Amino acid sequence: MDEPIRIQGKYDAPRVRDGLIVCVFKQLPFTQWAESVERAFDQWLEAVPKGAAAFATVGNASSGKPVNPRLLTACRAQLDRKKAASRETSGFEIGGPQPLNPDYQFAVWGGTDSKRKAGNPYTNFVELHLPTEGLDASGDDFAALACRFAETLGFDSGYASLALHWSIDGELNDASKDMVPLAMRHPGFDMHSNLVTSFQLGRRSRGARWLTFLGSEQVEELGGKAALAKKCGSKVEISELGDGLALRVSGAPKRGDVNRKQRLAGEEAVARAIEPVTFFGDEELGRHVFGRKQDARERWERRFLD
Repeated sequence: MDEPIRIQGKYDAPRVRDGLIVCVFKQLPFTQWAESVERAFDQWLEAVPKGAAAFATVGNASSGKPVNPRLLTACRAQLDRKKAASRETSGFEIGGPQPLNPDYQFAVWGGTDSKRKAGNPYTNFVELHLPTEGLDASGDDFAALACRFAETLGFDSGYASLALHWSIDGELNDASKDMVPLAMRHPGFDMHSNLVTSFQLGRRSRGARWLTFLGSEQVEELGGKAALAKKCGSKVEISELGDGLALRVSGAPKRGDVNRKQRLAGEEAVARAIEPVTFFGDEELGRHVFGRKQDARERWERRFLD
């Protein structure tokens, strides 16, 4: 297994670390998704070790606080359908055991703004972080966990992958300087700021990952399961999941290394197959994570294609 990445920051925590990520996007008023998110949250609490739910930031709070029964109730209140109907946005982050850039995290953000056009609701998301140290050699356990969450939630798109996680906004400039070279060298790492991406994503996909979720609209646009299987080839397993599909690259997720000519052929095949439904031009991600280096962001978005 590759050595873990831990780049220390100034708050007694890594400003950059590697990890695992599962992210699911769904475009609809959050009131219609909240109950599914609560079920997924319960699944997460059952799946993670004691201490993983140690610190939480609820709603628009500026910083996390140690979790106690009252704060956990406040998290659940964000997932109450009736209460969510009275708010423009709902969400929280909870994780641990570390207060910053933790091993484990559950994050949700969604909107129910009556001022938005009926045909243009928010794209909500749920995101999970896990440590790479727990990744099994086959990747099967991680894939099963990711698919279970995605099926519980229902999805327009989503993915599971290795990822580079950054700490807090106050360290993002320095974190970008660390992350961008790593991401350009190792294409298997996800780079993410899914809150800002969700504002423009709609029902499109963020692109190919080790495990890529496609909703029913995307599957139909791409010609169905058989057409995707033909385009992806033998390195990619395609299975039905809820109303959509899960496209999994064989084996466990890998970093890849362009310096050593270690290509990720499975992800490249998926990228070509799903290019018509992929979201490119994520300028907010560029400004937020790539340190305003839009050229690097563009190259990274197309790393499996060009």
